[in-house]
Amino acid sequence: MRKPTSILYVRPNQGGVRIYSDLMLRPLNQSAELDVESLLVEERTSLGIMQGLLLGLRLAWSRQDALYIELGAHGTRTAWAMLVVGALGKKYFLTVHDGAIVVETMFPFTVLRSLPKPICSVANRLSRLADAMFRRRLLNRVIDQASAVFSLAPAQVVFGRRAKYLPPPSYVKQQHTYVQPMTPVVGFVGFWGGAKGIETLTRALAYLHDEGLTCRAIIGGSTGDIGDSYSRAIRKSASQLSLDAEFPGFIPDDRMESFVGGLSVLVIPYLREHPASSSGVAVWGLSLGVPVVASDIPALRRQLGNSAVYFEPGNSMELAAALRSVLNDREVAVKRARDGQARFHHEHSDEAIGRLVAEYITDSMAAP
Repeated sequence: MRKPTSILYVRPNQGGVRIYSDLMLRPLNQSAELDVESLLVEERTSLGIMQGLLLGLRLAWSRQDALYIELGAHGTRTAWAMLVVGALGKKYFLTVHDGAIVVETMFPFTVLRSLPKPICSVANRLSRLADAMFRRRLLNRVIDQASAVFSLAPAQVVFGRRAKYLPPPSYVKQQHTYVQPMTPVVGFVGFWGGAKGIETLTRALAYLHDEGLTCRAIIGGSTGDIGDSYSRAIRKSASQLSLDAEFPGFIPDDRMESFVGGLSVLVIPYLREHPASSSGVAVWGLSLGVPVVASDIPALRRQLGNSAVYFEPGNSMELAAALRSVLNDREVAVKRARDGQARFHHEHSDEAIGRLVAEYITDSMAAP
């Protein structure tokens, strides 16, 4: 019997990628072909370069056969570590999250914030200049050195390199039967930002309100600061449009299943400029069998397939029409979502993902 490939699973200690990696431990540990240990990385960016170089030396000299890395948008320290690991000849496999961004900055100078404002201003400009000049080149190197690159979206190309599709694991272990709420509830959840299309949703809800189609709206999540100008603008807009809207703020992980599962429709209204290669919110909708209305961008179309109703990104009238069709014909909407749920749980089971990861890694390790 062949000896299992020993893997050190390197993952961030916070954020959405941490949640994803916690779930990935299940299929990885179930694979008889892999012997997996886990290492959590604190992605503090203030000393990201220095800490990343030291981490890279530690990882390059680790006893495992190879490294399996989760690289998210805040992975400055991990990215620098990968440059060292690759330069020293250690094999590593990489899952890229938010493929269009990869890492938000390779040159963080936030350690200077305690200094006078003029110095901080100069440091920020230098950081942006260094990123503009070198970030893409450095991240290309990180991608090129990897033995294989995994993506959560099919047919993803990351900095010119085709990635291997790795379906994200389900947030729920078992397939549950979705039960519609008695009164219509339209919901959004996630980090708030200009590319998330929240304004498109509020305008669409206003159209439905003007038509007399009554539904309750719950817009979960935040920018992290409920008092900032964007958060205030969203709430003010909902008030001016006379919407029956609730803003519960950040939804913790242990409440996501009840939040998403209690919706009549989950709306994912991302604009075209939204950078993510996949959506964790879409995974919740698919795994729970909740009807989904999503903007028609390639990342969501690849992820949701025929399980959602689509609308033109940023077009609030099309979104209103999509919501109207789902709310007026709930039986069809629920059947569509239920079919997608069954397909999702088959393709995204721990066993299926474990087999796929093991196959990718063992094949790459065997390659010259």
